[in-house]
Amino acid sequence: MWPIRPPQSLISNRWPNGRFPQFTARQQVISDDRTGEWHSFAEKFGKAAFIKRIRIKYLRTFGAVQSPFNAYLSLVGLETLPQRVSQQVVSAQRIAEHLTSAPHVTKVNYSGLGYTPQYELVGKYFPRGVGQILSFQVDGGADSVRRIIDGTKLFSYVPNIGDARSLIVDPARITHREVPAEARIAAGVSDNLIRLSIGLEDVNDLIADLDQAIAAAY
Repeated sequence: MWPIRPPQSLISNRWPNGRFPQFTARQQVISDDRTGEWHSFAEKFGKAAFIKRIRIKYLRTFGAVQSPFNAYLSLVGLETLPQRVSQQVVSAQRIAEHLTSAPHVTKVNYSGLGYTPQYELVGKYFPRGVGQILSFQVDGGADSVRRIIDGTKLFSYVPNIGDARSLIVDPARITHREVPAEARIAAGVSDNLIRLSIGLEDVNDLIADLDQAIAAAY
């Protein structure tokens, strides 16, 4: 045992001994956004590899433990959940209908639209609406998607869903970045896909924001 801390050289060399492939194998989850090169936790974070893996792989999946006050705020928020979700569903329906005729939008994914295969089932099982999440595809690829996302002013670039704020992400780079490209595309998550989670802002403002962002991107 070292009285204070081991030398950095020994800390850095603890992982490549064949016993901890989860730290030495290169993974897409910590790939370089610019080059696409994958890295291992050991080479990327060195002595902090263990805690970084816990944070990136497990804290993200299971969540943190709320403080008592934050738990209280969550409970208070649940009291008005039905009213908030009802408004979000109405807004999502309007936005989905608007996007079906928007320039440069090639496809809209929302089960509340009349032409979707699930429409009859929606009326049976979801009489009050199908939710506040929708996605749409646009002309071009990832570059077009990035310009649209960067051009929005009311939407937040955040990967969670169901927020009081309206959120926008490109699933190919965010929620599905660890999925191999072939499997991701087969599941319908293409490079030109944009996902929205509709919040409580005025729906006319949200539509106008999407329109100006799409127009500016082309």
